[in-house]
Amino acid sequence: MYNDDVWGRHRRELIVELLANPLRRHHPGRTEVFTHDDMLKRYDNYFSKNREMHAVARRYVCEGAYVTLLWDIEMVANDGKVSTISGIEIFKVLDGKITDGGIPMPSSSSIPRAPGPASILRSSRAMAC
Repeated sequence: MYNDDVWGRHRRELIVELLANPLRRHHPGRTEVFTHDDMLKRYDNYFSKNREMHAVARRYVCEGAYVTLLWDIEMVANDGKVSTISGIEIFKVLDGKITDGGIPMPSSSSIPRAPGPASILRSSRAMAC
């Protein structure tokens, strides 16, 4: 839902509903902490530079509180230049809110598993699993 609705359908108002406050974004060697206001500004910044943005979620894989998302966003800048950004991110979802993004997946021994396709679980409304 986050990728599809916030970025794909331009539903900015869902940022407050779907993201924890604060949200932690993990990068190699560091963690950034964003408030709702920070995330709204981040969103606005992208749309101030691009006249169009089309987000596509290619694949969701859900395991307990963790959601892995493969995504693409095609952007048309204000000057007409077209570019695409792509990513694979792991999110942690607790109580229906995304609390962490860009996190390394915990070792498989710490994740409860069900056999076969049943291991693809719905974590919450925040991610479309």
